[in-house]
Amino acid sequence: MQGTDWKFIMKKTQTSTKDFPATLQTIAKATALIGGPLFLLGTVLHPPRDGQGIAAVGQIYGLTHDVQAIGLLLQAISLVSMFTLGMGTFGRRGNRIR
Repeated sequence: MQGTDWKFIMKKTQTSTKDFPATLQTIAKATALIGGPLFLLGTVLHPPRDGQGIAAVGQIYGLTHDVQAIGLLLQAISLVSMFTLGMGTFGRRGNRIR
């Protein structure tokens, strides 16, 4: 590639550190709003834990566990995002930063 201005490309791809809390807050909200209902859906669709219930649904039994796992993973991402946002407010020891 001749004549490529790499400095211009690097400036365009870098994100501002001012936008980081807003981005983190968006991630926390989105993952909480998706992960919670997804985990609930997996729990509601889960068949009874007896031999007849598992045999009746077949592969759906494993699918409900996958849906629950994805929901819990999204909830964990939300919690870590909220914890990280709180670090800027409360500091490492939990004291409010002035």
